[in-house]
Amino acid sequence: MGGIPYNMSEMDVRKMCESFGRLKNFNLIKDPANPDLNKGYSFFEYADDRSTDKAIKALNGLEFKDKKLKVQRANTNAKPQTMTLAQQIALYKNVPDDKRMPIPLFAMTPSRVV
Repeated sequence: MGGIPYNMSEMDVRKMCESFGRLKNFNLIKDPANPDLNKGYSFFEYADDRSTDKAIKALNGLEFKDKKLKVQRANTNAKPQTMTLAQQIALYKNVPDDKRMPIPLFAMTPSRVV
């Protein structure tokens, strides 16, 4: 599931998923820089496969807070997605000021050096 609000707690996401059936596995991906935030996606598996279809049907496309949830079966052959600079900056803006690390000026300025 993607599109989870970054400040949503693990317990809240888990409860939302459990409303469709008993979970076999659950993993909300946390932000390593700030454990109070998540990265906006999670992986979960139901004990009963029929619960998966119910959850996808009910949650996919659901507007939740300021986000739109995207729920689908995991694709093990999918290529990893990279975040655009705009997405990285948006994630950085969700970190409280007292927990932010300063971004060095050279990191924000494009260069020809690889």
